[in-house]
Amino acid sequence: MPRTSSEELFDLVKSLSKAEKAHFNMFTSAFRSGQQNEQYVRLFKVLDKAKTYDEVQILEKLKLNKSLLPDLKNYLHKRILFSLEVYYNSKSPRAEVVSLLEQTRILMTKSLFIQARKKALKAVKLSKKASLPLYTVEALELYLFTYWRPIEELEIEQVYKEIFDELKELNIQIQEYFDIKQLHAEMYLLGMKSGRNLGVIPKKMIQDHISQYHWLINDKNAQSKVAQLVLLRQRYFYHLYLLDNQEQPFIEAIGALFREEPLLKKVYYRDYLMYLYNTMWRNVHKISLEEVDHGIKEVSELISVMHESEISDNAIKFYIIKVKWYISRKLYKNAIQFYKSTPMLYENVDTTELVERFHIKSVMIDACLQSGEYKLALSWINGLLNEGYKTTRADLFAHARVQLLIAHFALGNYDYLSDLAMQARRFVAKYLPSAEVLNLLISFFKKNEEQFYHPAERRKVLLQLQEQLEILKIKPENNMNLTDYTDYIQLIGHLSKS
Repeated sequence: MPRTSSEELFDLVKSLSKAEKAHFNMFTSAFRSGQQNEQYVRLFKVLDKAKTYDEVQILEKLKLNKSLLPDLKNYLHKRILFSLEVYYNSKSPRAEVVSLLEQTRILMTKSLFIQARKKALKAVKLSKKASLPLYTVEALELYLFTYWRPIEELEIEQVYKEIFDELKELNIQIQEYFDIKQLHAEMYLLGMKSGRNLGVIPKKMIQDHISQYHWLINDKNAQSKVAQLVLLRQRYFYHLYLLDNQEQPFIEAIGALFREEPLLKKVYYRDYLMYLYNTMWRNVHKISLEEVDHGIKEVSELISVMHESEISDNAIKFYIIKVKWYISRKLYKNAIQFYKSTPMLYENVDTTELVERFHIKSVMIDACLQSGEYKLALSWINGLLNEGYKTTRADLFAHARVQLLIAHFALGNYDYLSDLAMQARRFVAKYLPSAEVLNLLISFFKKNEEQFYHPAERRKVLLQLQEQLEILKIKPENNMNLTDYTDYIQLIGHLSKS
């Protein structure tokens, strides 16, 4: 039996979300018996708490013979994967359909055909609703086979005709689906021949590779829309490296193809949602609320074809855009209310992908500060700062440290400001030393502490700060730091009036 490496097991444990860990603990409690089972649970807990993999420390904590550790690691690795399989299958329409099909077969072996027919019919309806064509075919066949007794001869002819018509149409769809997937794979493999690291490939080689696909655009008899989509996506990535400024036309062409050919949305749903999300995110200041809601609706309509682990991540991305949209219109309380009224958003905020966690925490900090919800803002800021991974988005962490100063200032916690300002200064000096806006704000909270205790003087220095920020606004490089993370000029203006 192949062994699980220590690094693979440690990485797997560290990748688990809070919900996945909770399910694993519940799952193991139901199957735990014997010394080995107790030990693999203890090993899991040790690895979960560890910062790095240290085998000496693990053996010491478990009081375990070193020769037993490889088998224990292997066993734990399998139990975690089995637990994850059960966890995600419980959320999957596909798993429910598979279960119904198995129940149908069992009932048929017992000659309980009426009961089997009900299960098969339920599987047909669920698989259609979830857009699972292969399972629909299987369920329809089983449903047909439940009609076999002579007294049902007249009824079976009608059922057969109806099912045959559905199967015929479905087979066309399935064939089209496989044609698309085959073309996708062929195009991907052709693309891989030019090498994955495009940055080191000569420009001419990339251009020669692109020219191979010109026939797909010109030949109307080709797998037209599908071929063009794959080609355009391929060319889009190549043109990014060629820097020929044609990315935007390709993006628009891809959008047009998705609109013309709805089937592509299901087959290439990841590309479609990425295209839709990026387009909306870049244009959040221009699009309407109806367009935002349309994006959310598109996600919900594609849920049936997504992998279970992708559903909440994709939904959250578009929910974040809606929060961002409210903020762009200065509807801060609406943003907070939308967050509170969207269970998938607030229930999954700590378990979603790192980038999305950063996004939602950043926009909620902005909404809370601008709406005067300073205690709530403080909670969000601390949540972001406690994430770690500060080098991943040093810009967000730098702004969060300044926003922390603003929140404590607004709450009257002036005694905290000196130490917090020092921490913020060190961080900004290390990661964003040229950020004039942040450095100005940090200096303000560091140097004016004595004035903060007197309302008139406090208002005076705040107005001076507002004027200084307005001067910095003249420089284009400061625009993003003044508005994209939070509108500091507006925020300081609110504080000067309070």
